[in-house]
Amino acid sequence: MGPDATIFKSYFPKGSWVSLTDYSSIVNSQGEWVELSANQSKVHSHLKPGSIIGIQENEVEEGRFVNTTADLLTRHISILVNRNENG
Repeated sequence: MGPDATIFKSYFPKGSWVSLTDYSSIVNSQGEWVELSANQSKVHSHLKPGSIIGIQENEVEEGRFVNTTADLLTRHISILVNRNENG
């Protein structure tokens, strides 16, 4: 991929991979290479089928973020579950 590329290919094993940037964006793969957009403002990360992770938002209000561990302790933690083909 050159510096001016607008897409790149990434391999996704079989399953439904949820984007951690936009939870409504899902890559349904049969075990194949998938084209993704290449831009500097978005890092592609996906949660594999059958995985569970904790998520904690660190933005207090638009453009203002928590700065200390004590502030983070006041924020809610959510759990994101990506079911596999067995549900």
